[in-house]
Amino acid sequence: MKSFNSVEDFKSRLAHIDCAIGYLEQMEEILPGKHSAEKLPQLLSLKQALTHSGIKGRFQESMRKARETTSTMAKVNYATSAQAILSEGLKLGLDEKSLTDEIEEANDFINQLQYDEYLAKASKEEEKGNMKGAIDQYQVALYFLKMTHMGSKKQDALVNEIENKLQELYN
Repeated sequence: MKSFNSVEDFKSRLAHIDCAIGYLEQMEEILPGKHSAEKLPQLLSLKQALTHSGIKGRFQESMRKARETTSTMAKVNYATSAQAILSEGLKLGLDEKSLTDEIEEANDFINQLQYDEYLAKASKEEEKGNMKGAIDQYQVALYFLKMTHMGSKKQDALVNEIENKLQELYN
């Protein structure tokens, strides 16, 4: 497996493991025996671990870029890319339960960006003195909060904050 250990690229390493698994499966068909049968589960386990760590690493890098960039559009693009990486992991055979935290993190990040956008529009309308426009935008933000998931404690606090703001604007 010298070629496997010398390759750093995630997809190349997976291809080497798939090749080795294929050869072992062929060997098992031709020469049934304990030796090749013992290696197959080890390779399958190695493939699963490599897939998980590779997907997780690429996901974390994409989310890091999403957090560090200043442009909202770039943030959305990086977070969406992170979601695509997770989808790739699911297609490669990873269990959805093993990626639950990452899936939730990406979704919450995108939802927070959308909420922040609604809130910025509402504040802008309020600053202009357009109370009807501000109320409309705060209601959109409130509806969005109630229809999406962003972490229950944080979300509950945001809902209360928007409801209080709306009450203040109505008076």
